[in-house]
Amino acid sequence: MSALRLGVAALPLMSALALALALALAGAALFGGGGGAAAQTAIDYDADDDGLIEIARLEQLNAVRWDLDGNGRPDADDKDTYDLAFPNAAADMGCYESCYGYELARSLDFNNRRSYAAGASRKDWTSGVGWLPIGDEHDRFGAVFDGNGHAVSNLYIDRVGGYDAGAAGLFGYISHRAEIRRVGLVAVNVTGGARVGGLAGLSLGRVSQAYAMGSVTGSREVGGLVGHNSGPMDSSFAAGVVSGGKEVGGLIGVINRRAFIVGNYSTAKVFGDSAVGGLVGFNSGGVLIGHYAT
Repeated sequence: MSALRLGVAALPLMSALALALALALAGAALFGGGGGAAAQTAIDYDADDDGLIEIARLEQLNAVRWDLDGNGRPDADDKDTYDLAFPNAAADMGCYESCYGYELARSLDFNNRRSYAAGASRKDWTSGVGWLPIGDEHDRFGAVFDGNGHAVSNLYIDRVGGYDAGAAGLFGYISHRAEIRRVGLVAVNVTGGARVGGLAGLSLGRVSQAYAMGSVTGSREVGGLVGHNSGPMDSSFAAGVVSGGKEVGGLIGVINRRAFIVGNYSTAKVFGDSAVGGLVGFNSGGVLIGHYAT
């Protein structure tokens, strides 16, 4: 009889324990508690397994500067900041083999809060000195960047100075290992010193099917698309207004003997003091085939 009483008395206690356990498990599932990051589903940022990490927010575009070779493994000093842009990434960002660059998953607009993961635009990117170009003279962007036909709108940069100020554009310096393709820049407002372009200040890599539209201003080596170009370029164009002092071109400010430029054009208005051209400001031995400027 006493055992029966014990069993009956224990039922409410067992039910309470079961209910508490169920609530704890539900809380872990909803809020990530209990198991930490391991309890969450890892995100594959290369969902199409093409080796290119997908960018869907401007914070992710900004994070490219901490992984300039595009392998999904950021510099150790910047890992925490990179992980904020790509939270809970699968191993090696989920790339099937290994990543070698980035691609836009959609068009992005610096003036549209929906382009930000935070849900609000960043004033330091749209005013003051504006966007910090990706890649500098010592650490250049050296991967693939595929726009997939999408555009980045309302890029704003105001970084006046000489060569010491660094090249200005969405990308500052592009290495010979890089390839930028199928991407547009719309309504750019870029001001810099030397080596200034809507897409890049200085490019040693390949640029293909790219364009920039808007206002580009600098002191020298100024181009609507690229300020100083030393690599191949094809099927690209620039439009808007390009102005500077020396070596100013509607498409490219300066090209050198390593450049091979095929099938590009410019409709930009161009203003400058010396070495000024509708397409190229100054050519120091590069090859140009099949171009026009208006």
